[in-house]
Amino acid sequence: MKVSNFIWTDKNSKRWFILLPNGHTGPYSLSHLINLYDKKKFFLESKIWTEGLEEAVAFKTYLDFKKSDQKQPQEVYEDELPPPVPNEKIKKTQVKFKIKKITINSKKLIFLLFIGLIFSSLVFLKGTQEKFYFSRLNKMSPDLHQRILKENIFEGWDKGIFFREYFAQDHSQIWLVSNGYQRCDVEAIFHSIGGKLLSLKNEEISFTSRGYLSHHVAELNSFAFKKGVRVIPGVYEVDVKAMNCKWDGLWPWLMNIFNQPEKEYIARTRVVLYPDGAEKFFKILENFKKKKNHLKKREKKANEAFWQDLVLKFQTLEALTSQIEQLFLDFLQTPPQLMKEQLKTLVNEYSRNFGTFLTTFVMESGKSFETPATEELSKKRNYEEMIKQTAKSIGLESMKLIEELQEIKNFTSEKKLSGVNNKIKIKFSRIKKEISQKLIQVSQDQESLQHTL
Repeated sequence: MKVSNFIWTDKNSKRWFILLPNGHTGPYSLSHLINLYDKKKFFLESKIWTEGLEEAVAFKTYLDFKKSDQKQPQEVYEDELPPPVPNEKIKKTQVKFKIKKITINSKKLIFLLFIGLIFSSLVFLKGTQEKFYFSRLNKMSPDLHQRILKENIFEGWDKGIFFREYFAQDHSQIWLVSNGYQRCDVEAIFHSIGGKLLSLKNEEISFTSRGYLSHHVAELNSFAFKKGVRVIPGVYEVDVKAMNCKWDGLWPWLMNIFNQPEKEYIARTRVVLYPDGAEKFFKILENFKKKKNHLKKREKKANEAFWQDLVLKFQTLEALTSQIEQLFLDFLQTPPQLMKEQLKTLVNEYSRNFGTFLTTFVMESGKSFETPATEELSKKRNYEEMIKQTAKSIGLESMKLIEELQEIKNFTSEKKLSGVNNKIKIKFSRIKKEISQKLIQVSQDQESLQHTL
């Protein structure tokens, strides 16, 4: 720069500009430039320019020249737009700095895009994992597998354990399903609820089973029975315990990296063990109850008929005992000289009216105890055998008396006949007493059974 050029320049001009690496700022008066410099807004080496200068000069050049010039501009206004850049050299410098800025921003942008891509990939992969699913297990029908997937949904990576129960068609498997993401040892104790089993009998079932919860499912296929011998469809109260729990897989662990699963889960609840689910079970149970009540009423009638028939059988034997006893006592009232002849009549009458009847009675009685309605009741006291033994005792004692009468050669002996008379009364009295005791026992058994029902 020539000093003459600088001298020629209007130093009172209010269009002075500070040239920066990325552009320029201004216009300013020279006095304002000095104020900015005093505030350390730019440096001595910073370029300044105004109209009249061929090229920008360092601010320190102005300060050197300023010593010979005492005039200072007073006014400052900064609302005018800057003039065009004065020469190509300045333009090139500005373009250079702009290109550098673009390069720096591009690197940052690429880095941010890379981080965003990784984050988006993680979000996408996480989204593909946010669903409830497990592969179909052995003995699990396709329909049941689909029903389980439909009834259980994804509710969060930190979802706690809560079991739903499912039952195999052949009653050999129980699946406890959780939509949580844990691996645990599982123990379950099942107790049947009275009146809630699909069984015509009043059965009670109790058993224990163990399994391992993994991929949402704990499979129970081994049962240790305390009561009963098989799992019957119905409603059960279950005490379930999950122990030694940890996150099931990488994604649950990543999503819960600062959380730990509960080490132990204990719950008591009621479950329905039925292959087609609880809703269908309760519909079937309702119909089953109606059928059971119908059978119960029919069984009650059969029971009442059984006790009435049993009482009637003993009462028949009791009456028969009295009639046979009276037959022998009437014979002893026969004149002694006619007894030998009347003894044949006694034997024939006994055989015709009582011996054959007792044999037929025992046979018919045995058949009545073979019906399903009475067989179970009869086994409680073996009533069939009691009837047989009573009838046998009547016939045996009767035949012994006939044989004893046939051995008497002289019926004129009052002492002999008196002894036979006492024997008849004692033997048949004992038989009737036994029958009476059995009738009392039957009455007590009937009352006891009614209370249990």
